[in-house]
Amino acid sequence: MTHETRMIPSDKLYLHPFNPRQDTDEADTLAMAESIETCGLIQNLSGYADETSDGIGIVAGGRRMRAIQLLAERNGGDPIEVPVRVTEDFFEARAWAGAENSSQKPLHPADEIRAYAQMADQGGTVPMIARAFAVREGHVNRRLKLSKLPETALDALKENRITLDAARALTVCDDPSSVLAVLEQIDGKDISAERIKQMLTPDAIPSTDRRAVFVGLDTYRAEGGALTEDLFAEGARLHNEELLDTLFKTKLEMECERIKEEEGWQNVVPVLDHYVTYTHTEKLERIYPTPVDLPEADAEELEQLEEIGIAGLSEEGQARLKELAERERGDYTDEDRETGTVFVYVRHSGELQVERAYVSKKRAKKSADTEKAGGGEKPRMPQNCLDDLRSVQTLALQTAMLGKPDLLLDILAWQIESGVSTWSAPLDVKLGKTAIEPEKSSNTTIDGRLVAVEETDHDAKFSAEQLHEFQLKGKKHRNAILAAGLARAITAPGFTVSRDLLDLVEIDIRKLWTPDAENFFSRIRPDLLDGIWADLLELEDDDERRADFAKLKRAQKAKELEDLFSNASVQEAHGLSRDQVARIDAWLPEEME
Repeated sequence: MTHETRMIPSDKLYLHPFNPRQDTDEADTLAMAESIETCGLIQNLSGYADETSDGIGIVAGGRRMRAIQLLAERNGGDPIEVPVRVTEDFFEARAWAGAENSSQKPLHPADEIRAYAQMADQGGTVPMIARAFAVREGHVNRRLKLSKLPETALDALKENRITLDAARALTVCDDPSSVLAVLEQIDGKDISAERIKQMLTPDAIPSTDRRAVFVGLDTYRAEGGALTEDLFAEGARLHNEELLDTLFKTKLEMECERIKEEEGWQNVVPVLDHYVTYTHTEKLERIYPTPVDLPEADAEELEQLEEIGIAGLSEEGQARLKELAERERGDYTDEDRETGTVFVYVRHSGELQVERAYVSKKRAKKSADTEKAGGGEKPRMPQNCLDDLRSVQTLALQTAMLGKPDLLLDILAWQIESGVSTWSAPLDVKLGKTAIEPEKSSNTTIDGRLVAVEETDHDAKFSAEQLHEFQLKGKKHRNAILAAGLARAITAPGFTVSRDLLDLVEIDIRKLWTPDAENFFSRIRPDLLDGIWADLLELEDDDERRADFAKLKRAQKAKELEDLFSNASVQEAHGLSRDQVARIDAWLPEEME
């Protein structure tokens, strides 16, 4: 092979296509230039005298070439003579390009840490070290932080008994004895950096904690809170949880007062959890803004924008979509703001969340009962009957969702993206199964697809072969199974989120459930049966049939109503019109409406 080292002016050098490192990083070039300016050019460049081009094409040493050319520009543009090992042989140039770049091996982090520390001990500043090693100052600072670890820890890093991430985690504690104690526990083991930090500072709070994000580190510091900066995670660990809690509660209460003042709500409740729990809403009922009918032109524009979707709109289009949607959504009434409750909490991300709005079920029910009978009445039905109605309602919702796989997938994807809490999620993503079979299941039809999900073999193990067999059944079969499984995970409509789902899908409870003596009529108060009978038959107060029915025993009343709902000859005997029969066929207890 023929090659020689020549002194070549920097303006006669170019990056040859053979060179694997074609990308340019200005910051990297600047760092290399400062290194060469400080230490000189330690290693020659390698070039190819390609007869198809003028000058010498650099096949190895592209970073150095760019740095030297940058230095030449800084010095008024005069070229700098550069030692280049040059070959005219195509294959030799190819070999050089591959060999140097593949054989270059960076310093082991432990060696690099010790080298930086040694230079710092000799008086080298961070900028000087950065220039000498052609790296950025931030990188030097982080390596010098690691140099403060005990030598035992650096030895473990050098011997690859701990990872670089583990070594970084050890720097959160300045006590060498604590570091060595934890090092002994993690040596040779695969333990996450976060777990190591917890072992070293068990009482510290990471700055990613929602309370810390919400309060802000500046506020925490200003109030005298102690913390340890985490140079590697670009965060900190806070050491005064009591202070953090106080600041968190204070700011949350201030936000509640702000919302009260700005929006006019009388009752704004701070929630310390990261979601509104069922215990907060158990005795409440969700209320919504009163919708507004947009002018025809605006309504058409909103429909068009919704079809395009946020992702396909410009910033102006997105703003217009949000404006129209907000207008159509309407607003709460003065009465809502007077009697409603708003909950304010902070999500896992540290973001303030406002959940509007709820009213008291107890208050609403008490008012209704007082109007009906002067108050003091027994419940309409026992709890197990109410639970059955909820189960049937859930069954109807899940049955309706069986035919909407796309909607289920949209819900699932949104739920994953938004990180919505388990308590308020439309889908139990663990594919749990809410109750749909009532205790009294007469006259109740459960779709076989939901039953099939219930009977799934929960002890089955994953098998690639079985998965392949499943895939061969096709996407239609897959979608049907997916729809059934996700539908079966829909939560009970008693939860606010599932009541919201009822706005997205039509359900037909009477298609799969009919009230009869066993599942409903024999379980509610007898006087309520009188009202149902009179209402369905449209009886006047002085109608004899009304008085006759009232004299019957509870079981007889229940049987009469069951026949009215399920026996066409009984309906005919009462001379019911088509409209009356239609009302019976659509009738539901008010708890289901």
